[in-house]
Order: sequence, then structure tokens, then C-alpha cells
Amino acid sequence: MNSKIRKTLRVTCGWILLVVGFIGLFLPILQGTLMMLAGASLLGWDLKPLRMFLRRFLARIKKMFRRS
Repeated sequence: MNSKIRKTLRVTCGWILLVVGFIGLFLPILQGTLMMLAGASLLGWDLKPLRMFLRRFLARIKKMFRRS
């Protein structure tokens, strides 16, 4: 698969998951947080500010689990 097509597909799926996740925050049926995290991880490949946020977020999560 061409890298441009792969990138476009990844970004499109990421934005769709973010939007559905945001809607899921208000609907009890959907797991909004999980979908938003999946969308952010897909977009993190291509958007530098989001990639930096995800690295900091994962570092905090790892730190929390080391303390427990």
C-alpha cells in the first residue's frame, strides 16, 4: 500500500475515532475515553504536538503503575 494512502487512511480513522469518542463521552453506550485514546494514538504518528502529549501521558501512566 502506498505510504500516502496509508497516512491518509490513518489520519481519517484517527479523526473519526476522536469525534465518535467525544460523542461517546455523553452517551452511556459508547466507550468515549477508549475511542478518543485510540484516535489520538493513530493521529500521534502524524501530528507532532499530539505525539509529544502522548509521550508525556504514557510516561505518567508508567510512573503511576511503578508506584503501585
